[in-house]
Amino acid sequence: MAKLYNTNFKNNDYISKVEELDGKTIWTISKNDKVEVLISIDSKKEEISIDGSFENIYKHAKDVSKYSIFLNMKKEETIIKLDNSKKTVFSYADTDFQSFKENGKYYYPFTLLNLALQNYTNHKYFYNYTNIYEFDEYDNLSGIELYKDENDENNVTALREMEKYVEDNYKEKDPYGNPLMPMYLRLNNRSEFTFIFNNFYGLSKVRNIESMKEFFQVYGIYDDMINDNAAVRGRAYHLATFILEDQHTAKANITNNAWGETNGGRDVSPSSSSALIDERRSLSLSLNNNRKEVLKKAGYTEDNMNEAILYSEDGLTAYFYFDSFDATNNAYTKDNALKSDDVLAKEDSYFFFVKQLNAIKNHVTKVDGNDVKVQNVIIDDSLNGGGFIYILGKLLALMSKDNSATMYIQNDLTNDIAKTTFHVDSNKDGVYDNKDCYGNDFSFYILTSPNSFSCGNAFPFIASKFDNVKVIGVRSGGGECVVGNAVLSNAVNLYHSSNEHLIMFNEENKNISGVEDGKQTDYSVFYHNFYNIEELNKLIKEKKQA
Repeated sequence: MAKLYNTNFKNNDYISKVEELDGKTIWTISKNDKVEVLISIDSKKEEISIDGSFENIYKHAKDVSKYSIFLNMKKEETIIKLDNSKKTVFSYADTDFQSFKENGKYYYPFTLLNLALQNYTNHKYFYNYTNIYEFDEYDNLSGIELYKDENDENNVTALREMEKYVEDNYKEKDPYGNPLMPMYLRLNNRSEFTFIFNNFYGLSKVRNIESMKEFFQVYGIYDDMINDNAAVRGRAYHLATFILEDQHTAKANITNNAWGETNGGRDVSPSSSSALIDERRSLSLSLNNNRKEVLKKAGYTEDNMNEAILYSEDGLTAYFYFDSFDATNNAYTKDNALKSDDVLAKEDSYFFFVKQLNAIKNHVTKVDGNDVKVQNVIIDDSLNGGGFIYILGKLLALMSKDNSATMYIQNDLTNDIAKTTFHVDSNKDGVYDNKDCYGNDFSFYILTSPNSFSCGNAFPFIASKFDNVKVIGVRSGGGECVVGNAVLSNAVNLYHSSNEHLIMFNEENKNISGVEDGKQTDYSVFYHNFYNIEELNKLIKEKKQA
């Protein structure tokens, strides 16, 4: 594993060494005789501990320089150590992972080490029974083109290569015609799943879950994860994520993998989503239909509805919406030229905000022969399910008065808090000052609902600390955890609430407050008035006069 990782060193200054000491396997990475990272595996305690930072040691798994998220942005980052800070310790005691010793050396499952390290190093590896591949996200893995098979119309991918291997080597079938997965692989996959949720699921404490193994046993699905029927196993993995009732957590790919592990199958009824998700899905459909009707009456069509700006009759209030925190991973055209702002505004929420706010700032309404400029901007966050967290920081900087917005993320594995302060250069003059933000031009009102989730939930929570921001509508939907991602060795792709929590932190008194339960509004709005610009304008004027 160390040899695999060490191909990604940023430079040759680092010395990597693996040795056996006092019954433990120790991997150290040093620079100038100073240990930068120490990874220790204790086979007796069944623990892996990590001390130190990989930040400056390894190159990133992919080139992020073309991400639009990094354009027109400056940030400062620091790590805040608390009195209860600690080193990272992972337990695999609740799993069937086995280690063994031979010729004085300990050997551990590749997938155990891979899952333990990838969240720290941003390097993910996948063994498809033929080769080991590095990837950055599941879509990338599923699209890695290896070679062209003369007998196949399609290029062979890493996952297709895996399917071919299974087809060629596992002729015995399960009761429903899928390749029969050997028990040792079933145990390995269940161990991976349990290990991830035991160590990386950020809401375990909130839900009072001390052991994921016991949690899955209570729901009667732990044994199903190693059933010889692929449909039963697939259904069990789906159900395990659904019963957590968490919109961040899901088995993302629901089609068959190489072993046929889909969500249910013949004589195996598929699992359904949780009551919470069904309820919010119904609300989302209702609100979305209501908003569409309002925008259609205002003259917008399906093609340009997402660019809509509504103005109140008196010209004092403007409205626009956005439903996700977007960023494109390629801000450049095929000939390597930076995309225009209009194109980026369709792909990146920061450029979209700049476009909308500039239009509103330049808008004038004639009222009784007088020119009226917009004073209030309603940002409709009511159907926003989240997205890129750095975009959140950039949007908050735009809405500030001093072109500065700070976010705090706490890792509950170490209790350390990562502090990041964002500044933007919206006018592209190379100077990051208050000419780049709009907090001195407008009062902002963020419209929320239970479908304002994840970044859509953190947005009103953090923005409300600005004195020019109020939250209106219905309490937001929660979701403070940064999303984690993992791919099991059977190619099951998982998303989950990670152990990194977006929080509010008072650096003076060290007080921490979370956003998991949602943000209560400053002013309530009935659902039937959510997108009625005149009613919202009336509410704002009443509250300002009070």
